[in-house]
Amino acid sequence: HPTAASDPAAQSALASQLPAFFQAYAGGDQATLNRFLAPGASVSGLGGAVSFGSIASITVPPGGATRDITVTVNWVLYGQVSPAAPQLAATYDMSVFDKPGGRWYVREIRASTQPMGTQ
Repeated sequence: HPTAASDPAAQSALASQLPAFFQAYAGGDQATLNRFLAPGASVSGLGGAVSFGSIASITVPPGGATRDITVTVNWVLYGQVSPAAPQLAATYDMSVFDKPGGRWYVREIRASTQPMGTQ
């Protein structure tokens, strides 16, 4: 399969905004999550079971204001704080939407059906 086309500008904007979203998602921080959600969207988060490590990859297809993106996140298992702590990679399909000005809002997040890579 050839690599799907990507939108570098949207990918860059999302790469700067999504870490804060995933930090709030990991902790179930509803007040912070709500700042990232599109009107009417409901996301509850993971309740502190993991903490945010890093974003491994973001795939952003070209398109209009609403995009279906795929994000792979490295989660750090709860209670692990050393730099060598094992991380758990999880891939999510997200529907996001762009308000003029480059601010992205999350409409939906769900576990991806994409095959998982190993690290």
